[in-house]
Amino acid sequence: LYDNFNELFIQEIAMQVSGLPDEIDENFGLESVEITLHHIRTSDLKIQLQAPDGTTSWVTNRNGGLNGENYIKTNFSQFGKNGLINTAKNPFTGNYIPDGQFAYFNNKQNPNGTWKLLVQDLKPEEKGFLNEVIITFGKHPAIIKKRNVCSFDTPQYCVNNGKTTALLPDMVI
Repeated sequence: LYDNFNELFIQEIAMQVSGLPDEIDENFGLESVEITLHHIRTSDLKIQLQAPDGTTSWVTNRNGGLNGENYIKTNFSQFGKNGLINTAKNPFTGNYIPDGQFAYFNNKQNPNGTWKLLVQDLKPEEKGFLNEVIITFGKHPAIIKKRNVCSFDTPQYCVNNGKTTALLPDMVI
């Protein structure tokens, strides 16, 4: 339980991770982060995740509006079925896509070590507390999706009205 993180500094919540493979990538890596955090105005909060190698990404940044409260068992992953967190309404409960890219964590780094949840309250008028943080690693990690690009080298991705065509682009940028 972390109380009273209402200062203008970043509260670091350290989490020790051990027993995982020595490398995370597109086959096994960070899947999600779940938080339960009580705060009367979530739009005052900037929350980031930091890996042992220093890679940092936003979980959620100033979301929820002036009267929005709480993250209750809010799960953040690339596959959040409730959509982007920045388009959702409070109280946040369910599965959302974070503001940042979790795929950047799966960069072949060693995941064993100290991970940190960085919570910053940007307006000190209100108090809050964090009940729980869960970070999940597995075989369905966040990845950067590679787009299939229409080019001279890959004409199979050239599409016209939803059908593959032999037409190639007139110009390449």
